[in-house]
Amino acid sequence: MKKCFSIICILLIGCFYAPLFSQDTIFAPSIKEGNQIIVNEIFMSGCAHGHICCQSGCSCCTELQRNQLFDTIIYPKKNGTIRLKIVERYMYANSHELYPVHYRFKDENGKLSQKWYDVFSYRFYHYHDQINIQNVAKDEPRELLVVDSLGDYNFLDLEGKTLPMPFISNTKLSDSLYLSSIIVNNQRLFGLSDGKGTKKGPLNIREIRPTTKLGYTIFQNTLGKFGMMDQYGNSILTCIYDELNDLSNNRFEAKLKGLHGVINEKGTFLYVENFRQVSIFSEGLAFVQKDENKIAYIDLNGIELFEIKAKWGYEFHDGLAAVYKNDKWGYINTKGELILDYRYYQALHFENGTAPVAVSKENGPNQWRLINKQGEFVSSESYYEIKEFKNGLAKVFKNGQGSGMIDTKGKEIIPCKYFIDEYGTQEDWYVFEGLILKETGSNKTSFIVNRNGEKTVDLSPYIAGRYVHDPKRNNAYLPFIHVYTEKGEQQLLDLNGKPVLKQTYKSVQLFNDSILVVREENRSGFVYNLSTKKTILSFDKTQDVYNTSFGLIQIRKSEENSYTDTYSYYDYEGNLLKVFPQVVE
Repeated sequence: MKKCFSIICILLIGCFYAPLFSQDTIFAPSIKEGNQIIVNEIFMSGCAHGHICCQSGCSCCTELQRNQLFDTIIYPKKNGTIRLKIVERYMYANSHELYPVHYRFKDENGKLSQKWYDVFSYRFYHYHDQINIQNVAKDEPRELLVVDSLGDYNFLDLEGKTLPMPFISNTKLSDSLYLSSIIVNNQRLFGLSDGKGTKKGPLNIREIRPTTKLGYTIFQNTLGKFGMMDQYGNSILTCIYDELNDLSNNRFEAKLKGLHGVINEKGTFLYVENFRQVSIFSEGLAFVQKDENKIAYIDLNGIELFEIKAKWGYEFHDGLAAVYKNDKWGYINTKGELILDYRYYQALHFENGTAPVAVSKENGPNQWRLINKQGEFVSSESYYEIKEFKNGLAKVFKNGQGSGMIDTKGKEIIPCKYFIDEYGTQEDWYVFEGLILKETGSNKTSFIVNRNGEKTVDLSPYIAGRYVHDPKRNNAYLPFIHVYTEKGEQQLLDLNGKPVLKQTYKSVQLFNDSILVVREENRSGFVYNLSTKKTILSFDKTQDVYNTSFGLIQIRKSEENSYTDTYSYYDYEGNLLKVFPQVVE
């Protein structure tokens, strides 16, 4: 008999046959002294791979069908007595390996737990043909992190009894509720708790998306399903959806059990059709692409108001929407009537009765003009490019001159002689009532102007700047300006142009939640908390800040001649937190 299931470590001493819960039993592992488990020869005869496998043509696989389940029983040794503790359910999969997929627990009377669990424990991990259990100090509890069929995590001892959850961070939602997290195989998972280890809801959130304007948060659980909760952790939409996207106005795009449609905050399907894409609601209407040559618009009740033979469309603004057909754009009203014929090569939305359109197919100097709702040109000025209007202003560009800003009458509020590297918010080009300009030509100074184009803050000696936004907070802007020197060094300024850091650095990067990562020339650096205005961590050139969010900083360390990265976790004060599970080297 060949060795096909190798070392399990000192906590396991044997394994024997257990009845298969799904009917058939394929083999019976035999007991052996020591720390080895030998699988019965009826199953493993002729195996030359050193582990259980399902390679095509392998003689050891002839008795076993793919995807068939079988069980083994683990016997931890406690106080010198062998006692039944965990039942493992294995699955013969298509990936050339046998992996445990479920666990059950028995109490001292031999009664099985009602639930099967998937076990993700830092005591167990799989590598090829071996299952190892890390050495544990005698005074350290031996625990398991398990997940049930709904993807909810629980913390158990080897008796199957529930323990307090080892939360690594807590974000306060209300006086008695926290968004808490644990680390599983270097993946962060979220759930609701009292902040002291007691769960207040399922611990099964894998991803959290930026909040909606209503304060709702869309999240994805460990089973890949989406749901939504409010800012106090109350469930708004049950976590059952295959996809969930915010369409504004309390409407959401959802996919559920083959249905694709638009739902409200109660989960009621308002519109269910075979469509490709749907836009956000604007002025109470949303664009729907049905196929390559058919679009429609629906209202907030999911009622399809009209259908048009066209390829694409935009949201409604100022009572009109641009639609695309036969390689050109036109405009329709809220009744679906064609107001301006398909004659523009590009078309943006209307604001205050004015819209930017491209009147030439080529990217020439006179390509873009402003029109009114009758299709008449608003002014004689033309531009190489005009961006969309936001709060009455549009960014324009003249080839060979630079960028500026115009109003809906075509008046240049800021002349076209600057470099404007700004995107603003969804509603406004200005952030904190200021717009950052950089002079073109040899004079490369930067400064901030108000809505009248008047200079308010001089950013010299820095040559470029951009307002800082938080990528995990729906791109909300923070009151800081990221600037560069002519040599490429970076700094952060406040809204008055005063430096935040003591000097310029090779790189200054905002991650999430006002956490700033600063790097020096040799790639070493430090982490700075903008909220507390303190340096909280330092790191060397072998380390990299991997992620920050919801009170936790993750730092990855790469060692030379090693295939394994190690991770450390800190809070926003710079305190090292206990990692669960421990990283396996």
